[in-house]
Amino acid sequence: MKLKKAELPLSGARHNRQSANQTAPFLAAICAICLLLPNILNAQPQKSIDSIKAILARNPKADSNKANRLLVICNYFQESGKPDSSNYYGKLALAAATDAKYTHGIAKIYTSLGHTASDISEFDTAIAAYSRALNYFRMEGNMFGVASSNLNIGSVYEQERDFPQAIGYLLNSLSSAGQLHDSLLTSILLYNLGGLYIMTKDYDKGKAYLQQALKINVKMKRQSGIANTLAGLGALYINKGEYDSALVYLMKAYMNDSIRNDIYNLNSVANDIGIIYANKKDYSKALYYYHKALDIANATGDRISIADLNGNVGMCYFRMENYPKAEKYVQQALIIIHEIKNLEGEKSWNKLLSEIYVKTGKWKEAYEAYKNYSVAKDSMQSTENTKKMVSAEMKFEYDKKRAIEDANEQKKNAIAEAEKRKQKIITWSVAGGLLLLLIFSAFILRSLRITKQQKKIIELKNAETEFQKTKLEEKQKEILDSITYAQRIQHALLASDRLLGSYLKEYFILYKPKDIVSGDFYWAACRNNRFYLAVCDSTGHGVPGAFMSLLNISFLYEAITEKNITEPNEVFNHARKRLIENISQDGSQDGMDGILLSLPVQLSAGKGNKIQADDAGKVLLSYSAAYNAPVVVRNGTVTELNTDKMPVGASPRENDPFGLHTVEVQKGDMLYAFSDGFSDQFGGMQGKKFKYKQVLQKLTELSGLPVEKQKLELEKSFEDWKGNMEQVDDLLVVGIRIT
Repeated sequence: MKLKKAELPLSGARHNRQSANQTAPFLAAICAICLLLPNILNAQPQKSIDSIKAILARNPKADSNKANRLLVICNYFQESGKPDSSNYYGKLALAAATDAKYTHGIAKIYTSLGHTASDISEFDTAIAAYSRALNYFRMEGNMFGVASSNLNIGSVYEQERDFPQAIGYLLNSLSSAGQLHDSLLTSILLYNLGGLYIMTKDYDKGKAYLQQALKINVKMKRQSGIANTLAGLGALYINKGEYDSALVYLMKAYMNDSIRNDIYNLNSVANDIGIIYANKKDYSKALYYYHKALDIANATGDRISIADLNGNVGMCYFRMENYPKAEKYVQQALIIIHEIKNLEGEKSWNKLLSEIYVKTGKWKEAYEAYKNYSVAKDSMQSTENTKKMVSAEMKFEYDKKRAIEDANEQKKNAIAEAEKRKQKIITWSVAGGLLLLLIFSAFILRSLRITKQQKKIIELKNAETEFQKTKLEEKQKEILDSITYAQRIQHALLASDRLLGSYLKEYFILYKPKDIVSGDFYWAACRNNRFYLAVCDSTGHGVPGAFMSLLNISFLYEAITEKNITEPNEVFNHARKRLIENISQDGSQDGMDGILLSLPVQLSAGKGNKIQADDAGKVLLSYSAAYNAPVVVRNGTVTELNTDKMPVGASPRENDPFGLHTVEVQKGDMLYAFSDGFSDQFGGMQGKKFKYKQVLQKLTELSGLPVEKQKLELEKSFEDWKGNMEQVDDLLVVGIRIT
């Protein structure tokens, strides 16, 4: 499983900021006030803040002291998780520092404003603030500030998953740290670079950087750095699929962070341990560690971690086949992902959501989620990212060598270059004029030649395009002819009007495939004085749906005609068994939803066949239903009959038998059976679905009309609702009046 943001955060600039400042001796001399005040605040934070506010009230003059005091308050609120208050005092501090022309203070204040923006995932604002701090540190020649600012900017780009930019800024920071001989900052940068290379699956570089960082931290006896690096090595082994090795490193990091109560690192380590147990299929332990990490992420407001952890919990429930909970957590992840516009999250969690919908038979939702996954995937240019990272590393090595050479050559050549420049200007002006004339002449000749060549190319392209168009039209005609012929085959297997009219005196069939052929079908047979009518919706539509409908019809025919199975529920049980045996061996869940009606008939050679009713005009209808339910309308009152909430095909309930239902209908009743094509159609003024309740209402309104009139009115209602929108599914409605 790929790393998430919480597993290897670029936390060096964020969480190790204070210790880094305190171990830089040259910085301590420059900003002693800024370093001492946070230590005072650690003892009595609120009391110290009140004291600083009192001092500010007595001394309102805008100078460096006022700027530093306001910055302390800004930092206090930032560390307390109050971004609005932090921003307010940060801007006051910035105004004071600007008025006092306090360059170093301005750089520090922009850094704090960047921390606040980063904490609440306002990444553009954070980068802008850190970049301004970087410029001011450069102006005053503060190399430690330059290194820290580059690290901070790289941290934000890492959170945005822009790894090439992140690596570029961290390599720049590493160059500055090398010149300072600062072990702490170097270890932090090596750790973060290791994490970035793990994210890009360059495990050799990732391991090399992490081992360098671990060596430095052990030498310094810096426990937080040791824990971070152990966690990084654990994440590396997760990505390599070596889970036992990963667990050894991560449990050591977990114990270290727990002892020090380091909640930020506990968050990432708990998430990584959850990933390991999930991959080892120990889902109870995985969920335990995921929820511990999620509690921490919610407490700290880390939105990317909250999103990814919700997604990880959803993945866990998906593997446990608890699809409702899986959908709930993945949807929560995507809400945050949409808000922060994270392409990696869009790709990962939309793909998982699509798989959840496939498992639950929500095909349209699965298609939409898969479409969102494809859009995010196409937007991520992994190949281009790799090139940028390689280029950044080469640039770092090249710049380091050139910096020394340029410094020596610059002084030597400065005087000589000034004299040469004058002579060059005169020489190149004359030469340039002649060269421009030659270039212009060559350009004109070349343009004429290219124009002739382009004309020939265009003529050839036009001829080729026309040829390809003709071939395409021929191929389209062949395909269309094949599908049209398949339509004839499918219609031959549907119940004919002659067969239906032999037993049903008043009926209608509204049948509108989305494409030429359909996944919906109606089929009938008569056996043992029972008339059977199936109204079914196969998986898919178009050509795939048509293939499924032919297969489903063959299994229904086999059950009733060849196996002499009489009860509708047993017919469905047989068809489901045959579907699983023939097409579900690879895990697919293709099949059908539908209704199989069974009516008693009285066969007569002379007067024709008819539905058999008792003396009171009542008919005992038996049926079985998979998801779709038959409907009876009597005297303007609609009754939705019972159904089994499972398909005829592979499903979590494939071992449960279908139920046999019986109901008395009487003369004058309208019996309806239909697929979901009508209710799922988008249209109307607001482009919404027609919905199932509206279908029932429409059938109730039309039930008193002659059956042919009902068909015409239903079709008109469907077309009026659809308007100019595309038909989304096959449409099938069958209506029978009991006579």
